[in-house]
Amino acid sequence: MRKEPRPGWHFWTPRNTGALLSFAMLVERHATSARLPYIEGTIVSTVTTHASRISPELRNCRSVLYTPSMTNTPKRVGQEVHALRLALSHLVDATRPKPEHEHPLYRMVTDPTELLIVDETDRLKTASLEQIRDIYDRHPMGVVLIGMPGLEKRLSRYAQLYSRVGFVHEFRSLSSAEARLVLQQQWAQWELTLHPENAAEMEAIAAILRITSGNFRLLHRLLAQIERIAQINALRMITKEVVEIARQQLVIGSN
Repeated sequence: MRKEPRPGWHFWTPRNTGALLSFAMLVERHATSARLPYIEGTIVSTVTTHASRISPELRNCRSVLYTPSMTNTPKRVGQEVHALRLALSHLVDATRPKPEHEHPLYRMVTDPTELLIVDETDRLKTASLEQIRDIYDRHPMGVVLIGMPGLEKRLSRYAQLYSRVGFVHEFRSLSSAEARLVLQQQWAQWELTLHPENAAEMEAIAAILRITSGNFRLLHRLLAQIERIAQINALRMITKEVVEIARQQLVIGSN
């Protein structure tokens, strides 16, 4: 019996958003061997090899992001989610002080996972969805399902699964203020500073807002192209011309 209240399921259906940007994306890259019989040894070896590059900030990470393949099965989903949680456990453990001469494979590590985020939930077949439900039932963690509009209606057909849904949230387009906040954070990540008095930079921001119209997926793609162009040309300022070049390199559809 669990004495503490369980985190609930949260169900997100984005309209104009891409994959959730999360530390769990890093974890997923360490879990590519989910079907190998010696998965934990593989993870420990990978984490140990890159230990010097693991930031102490990862100590507080408690979430994993899982994106199922199109050919998912319940067994594969269970193995891959387990691999992600193992990877998170060892990454968090790698940030903590350890006794000398202790082999990481023989040390007991605790699972810090408090939240499992499932992207592209639409890909999951009914049996695989039941596997996610079973994982939730067996472990004290919350679950977030991210999918396209219509996913809620599909899941409502399965009473046992849908009864665990805490709430539904549909993402809308970003407002101008929200998009500007995203851009400020992106500029800071690029180690650049936005100057409101700089007309060229403000033109670039206006162009980005006009092109993306609050579509988070498109905004993410456009910023990735801008970053690539800036790196190739060693630019220290993003101008409207850079934004237009980045836009021309994108295939922009209706969503």
